Amino acid sequence: EGDWNNSEWDFSESQAWNYTTDTNGDRTMFSGYRCSQAIPAYSSIISPSFDLSIGKNVWMKFSHSYYSYYAYDGAHLQISTGSGFTTIVPEGGYPNTLDNGAYYSNPLRGTQGWTYYSNYDDALNYNWVYGTNPTEVVFNLSAYAGYSDVKLRWSVGFGTLGCGSTYYNSAYGFDNLIIYDIGNIAKHDVGINNIESKSFYSLNDKINEEWYHIDKLIYDDNGNISVNLKNYGIYDI
Repeated sequence: EGDWNNSEWDFSESQAWNYTTDTNGDRTMFSGYRCSQAIPAYSSIISPSFDLSIGKNVWMKFSHSYYSYYAYDGAHLQISTGSGFTTIVPEGGYPNTLDNGAYYSNPLRGTQGWTYYSNYDDALNYNWVYGTNPTEVVFNLSAYAGYSDVKLRWSVGFGTLGCGSTYYNSAYGFDNLIIYDIGNIAKHDVGINNIESKSFYSLNDKINEEWYHIDKLIYDDNGNISVNLKNYGIYDI
């Protein structure tokens, strides 16, 4: 849910990706149904750039909904740090491998991906609609922490299987994308210029020719910052 339709998402490799409303009434990113576009097809949507340069233990999660007949169609996710896209694997792996037969001309044939019926079961579905029973998927992006120009590419591969029945009509879509850091806050140099208080003096001032000192700045991985103050016998704090 969000303002993806007004953002910098790249549709240049898309055949039918669009920002649409799913069966639950949620606004999501959707590949379009296979049987409503030219096939075979390799169609992608590319995210805006994400800055992971301050991250360390970086993770990503989103919800998705998909369906394919058997393993003839499917989708996967790739990542780029500026030198081309490579496929990344979710926690627990992709559920299956797309059928490797050349007969249906799927551009993703033989690769791992979200395929083999739906995201919530392995059964034939005669009346599947996009948004049915969305499930969450999680990726560990810690290997890409430190990069400042990271992009994601969701791709679908649709073969030429006939569209004579509704259970042949594949599609993929996602929503609720969150990138987050677990347990760590990036450390930066922190300087204290002054402490404002009626009873505190500027850190640069002398009191009766004696310095009033900050002795130490303490920073822990939970984001807590504390300061040890030392009074050299001039005023009580």
